[in-house]
Amino acid sequence: MVTNLFYGQAAKKSYFIGCSQGGRQGIGSAEQHPEDFDGILAGSPALDFNNLVSWRASFYPVTGSDRNPEFIRASTWRELIHDEVLRQCDELDGLKDGIVENPAYCQFDPGLLECKPGAFQNCLTTNQVNEVRRFFSPLTYDNGTIIYSGMNLGGELRATERLLSGRPFSDSQVNQHSAS
Repeated sequence: MVTNLFYGQAAKKSYFIGCSQGGRQGIGSAEQHPEDFDGILAGSPALDFNNLVSWRASFYPVTGSDRNPEFIRASTWRELIHDEVLRQCDELDGLKDGIVENPAYCQFDPGLLECKPGAFQNCLTTNQVNEVRRFFSPLTYDNGTIIYSGMNLGGELRATERLLSGRPFSDSQVNQHSAS
């Protein structure tokens, strides 16, 4: 109806475009109702939930509690680490715009943030540098097989709300209020 009003004729093709949960819906539609659309673009479909939950749960053992003195606070991610990610990665696409266009193009080195002897502010300890490396590296089995890819450079700011919060991932906690 809207197409008729705007273009003066009915639509000739029908396309589905979705990302993440929408990508998952697009794949489900292609599998269950392939005749519904002339084309489906399913970007970043959220499909690998077992390994995704394992990946999410892997962060707390690395960060430890937010009460630990070595814990990397959200302010440090925001004001030091993210700024360094942008310094090293933002302009690789030819434009300084505060966006890491393609994280795979950047070989981010958090070691540049390591404290020099005698420095204690605006830098990271050796343990913290190793934590940052771990966050941006894939979760792997002992033999090196990838379970789930690492966090994308540039996603660290939102990650401080849950993944890097110093609290266990909510889906990995035992429900203390289960019905008897």
